[in-house]
Order: sequence, then structure tokens, then C-alpha cells
Amino acid sequence: MCRPLVHFHLPFLSFHLHLSRVIKNTVNTSGETAILVVIRRKPGPPRPATPRLVADDPPPPPPWKIREINRVENTPHSCISKAIHRDHTHARAAHHITSCAPPSPPPAPATRDHRQDVLSVGARAAPMSVTRMATNLDPAPGIPLRRVLLYAVLLLVSNLATFLFSSSSSYSSCEPPPTPTPTPTAIPATPWQPELPPEFHAFAGPHALPYGRNPNWGTAELRPPAGHPCLAFPDLLAAFMSYPVNGSCPDDELPSQRLLLRGCEPLPRRRCRPAAPPDPAPPLPLPDALWSTPPDRSVHWSAYTCKSFRCLVDRARSNRFDDCKDCFDLSGRERHRWLNATENKKKKNRIEFSIDEVLASASPRGSIRIGLDIGGGSGTFAVRMRERGVTVVATTVNLNGPFAAVVAARGVVPLYVSVAARLPLFDNTMDVVHSMHVLSGWMPPAAQQFALFDVYRVLRPGGLFWLDHFFCGEAEMPAYVEVVESVGFGKLRWVTGRKLDRGAERKEMYLSALLEKPLKNSAYHSPTPLPAQHPLLKHSALPPPWSVTLGH
Repeated sequence: MCRPLVHFHLPFLSFHLHLSRVIKNTVNTSGETAILVVIRRKPGPPRPATPRLVADDPPPPPPWKIREINRVENTPHSCISKAIHRDHTHARAAHHITSCAPPSPPPAPATRDHRQDVLSVGARAAPMSVTRMATNLDPAPGIPLRRVLLYAVLLLVSNLATFLFSSSSSYSSCEPPPTPTPTPTAIPATPWQPELPPEFHAFAGPHALPYGRNPNWGTAELRPPAGHPCLAFPDLLAAFMSYPVNGSCPDDELPSQRLLLRGCEPLPRRRCRPAAPPDPAPPLPLPDALWSTPPDRSVHWSAYTCKSFRCLVDRARSNRFDDCKDCFDLSGRERHRWLNATENKKKKNRIEFSIDEVLASASPRGSIRIGLDIGGGSGTFAVRMRERGVTVVATTVNLNGPFAAVVAARGVVPLYVSVAARLPLFDNTMDVVHSMHVLSGWMPPAAQQFALFDVYRVLRPGGLFWLDHFFCGEAEMPAYVEVVESVGFGKLRWVTGRKLDRGAERKEMYLSALLEKPLKNSAYHSPTPLPAQHPLLKHSALPPPWSVTLGH
């Protein structure tokens, strides 16, 4: 069936332009154009019969019909498209019958009453001009020639528009109709696509910029970012975005952190005031703050099992597992961390590097000025670096403890991001990046490789990456070594050893390494990459949502 692309309804004519894709195909291949115009008079009162010379003789066909019959008979295998219009009020009521058989003799002419005139205008050798077309038209009585000429102009304009804007997926009027495809049904709404609070849509925008297009951004809209997995957890997202505007935020640190650790990062902004301790103590001045535990009243404790710092310190002696459970005892193990290699050489552990040894490895000396600690715990590494004149930002999340609040109270900057997030730092800027326990064997190798390449990105050429106490199973260690080596770091120090804190029967291994980003041509370094068929990369699965953190 040849579908009309343009359908005009005039006061006394039903004017159909059957512009199938045969027009486009023919013009592209042979320069010809095939156009079918159907002009039908609306039913009206009968017209008087035309006077004849002999009453018994049938009326001769009009000149335009004689020319049409001759043209068809002289084209043995032309395609004749006839349009049978049953209802001129709607395009879908027009049924088009297509035939490619040799034409049959012309039927006997119909009477003038309710006559349907079919005019086929075709350009076989060259396109027909408007003037020439007008001279070949013999309009019915009562239709001015200028009106027919107007229709011809509309036809040519429609033909040109169809040629320019039609797609290549249409079919020719002489081709069999394509096999009908089933009508697609609407995709049912899934349980994770409910209607979200209006405040989320108010945040997500887009927001039109008041001064129009910003040439630096290349857009006239502001689109605040929100992690696309946010929509996968509509209940948590709806609870997070439900609050009185310009009022108090709900006390929801724990569910909002769950939302972040499941990939909704960054969390959407809110127009409310977060929960806070009612009467916090003022912070201590530096350098006293570096090794002082803040007062209990400076922390909002609702999201944690412990409600005081004494409880946090005491849990180091419990059998219950808690992330970095000895990090809050600033007078205990934390006081000596990263110093034992220089302060106690007799008991030196080869797996443990000291900060002074690492700083001495930089070339030239004193070139370590700024850095990042991935999984900063309570901020001790950043504090040690601050004491040596190096500014370090510590990434952290609050896994059953106020890690971010303690880091800030000690006078260093906490950065609240997960390990799944791209580091919010520009390329080639950091002098040193440190990670202890976080980038370890609990991460799948593919996710591990992405994280290491992100570290490589933010390090400046010649910068240092301190991979501190990486651990995994003994059987998996060779595969993870391949992952580390595939990034392109140079090795300054590389030490492996047994991990025995949870028992020798677990067969776990430690790796501590001091790696350097190449100083020259770091963007073009091409180490041997892991093959795509690597067993630990091919079927790598994401870790549980609760463990995808820049933890401690």
C-alpha cells in the first residue's frame, strides 16, 4: 500500500499527494520523477450534459485523457497507481491499489456527474516545467486554470520537501508492501520507577542560566549532577529528598550513606539544614588539635553504635569486626604508625615503610608538597604529612564511626567520596597518593584497575604512589600483581610478606610498594596490558554495595 505523505482538504477538492519513496529513489538513480495527483470533485448537484454532434455516439474522451492513454499504452510495463477514495475526510480512509502488470485497455468514460479525474504527470526524459504542465491540463468546467496551476506548484513544492526530508527506510510505490510488524506495546513501569518528590526534580533541573548561553560551558542550562544509580533505589532517594524546604533536614546520615555507597554519587543537593550537635565545643588551635581527641559533644552520634569516643577506643579490644576499630585511640597504635621504621630499627618490619623514607625517595628532595590519602581513617597519615609541611586531603566515609568529624577536628580536610567515584582532582596535580588496606583484594581486578588508573591520572609526572599493605589471598596475588604492573608505574620499592593477623590458615599475603609515575612521556607509556580473556577481568562482578567505599 502506497501511503500518501501529504493530504490537503480544500473547500471543493480532495487533493492527495502520493509522494512515496519511489520519488527519492528515482531521482537519485536516473533523474526521473514519478508523481501521482488525485483530484476528485466533492459530490454536488448534477451538471448538464455536454452538447454532442450525434446523440447516439458516445462522447470522445477529453484530450488530456487521450494523451494519458497513449502514454500508458506506450509504456509496456509501467506501474499504474489508482486511488479509490471512500472517504475524503481522512487520509487513512484512502485505499491505494498498486499494480505492476501491463496496462489493460482504458475503461469506458464515466458520466460527468460525480466524476473522478485521475491525472498522472510523469517526467521520463526530464522533469516537466510548471508551464508545460499547465498546458497539458484540461480542467473541468468551473475550475480556473490559475487554480490548477496553483495545485501544480503545490505538488512540486511537496515533491521537493519529501525528497529533502524523507528517510531512506521507506519503500517504492512499485514494490510489494513490507511485512507488517506488530505494534510495540508500552513498557510497563518497573518497581524502581515511581514518582519522585518534587524537590528532586527541582534540584536536577535543568536550570536556565539568567544570562543565556555560557561560552565556557557551551550551554545555556545548568544541570546539577546526580549519580544515575540514584534512580535504582527510589525509596532511599525519596526519603533523602523529602524535607521541608528551607527547614531542617531529616536525621538521615545512615540511609544517605547507604544511598551513596550503592552508587548514588554525588548525592543530590538539598535545601535544608543538616542535623548537628546542639552545643558543640569550639575546635582546638593548631598544633594542639593534631593529636587531641575532640569532646563528645562535638559529634552528632545518632548514626553510630557508639555514642562516645571512650566507646570507640574500647572497641579495639572487642572481637567484633569494625572498620579501622583502633583508629580512634590517638595515644595508642596511631601514635606510632608510619614511624617504626626510623624509631625502632631493630624491630623494623620490611612491609612497613616510614613517611621519612618515602619523602626521601622523591626527586628532587622537597618536591612532595600536596597529596591524597585514599581511605584516610581518622586522619593520622595526613597529620604526619602536615607535621612535615605537606598538605594531604584524606578521603573517608563514616562506617559506624565519625571518621570525617575526627579528621576535621584534627585540622585536616576530609573528602567524603567512595572508591567507586572518580577522584575529584584534576590530571597531573598530586605529588603523592597513599592508600592503606583500601585498594586491596576485596575489589574485583577490573574495578581495581580502574581505580589504579585514576591514581595514575591525578599524579603529576614523577609523582609517587604508596600502595601500603595491599592484601589478598595467596592464590590471587599473581593476578593482582599483573593488574598493578599493567598501569605503567615504575617500581622504587616492592615488598611482599605473609598476613598473619587473622591466622596462617587463611593463606593471605601483603604487598607494600612505592611506585613512581614516569617523569617523561607518561601519557604514552605502553606496558603490556591484561588480555581481554583474563579470567579475573572477563567475568568480573561488582563487589557488594556496602564494600564499595574509600574505607579505612
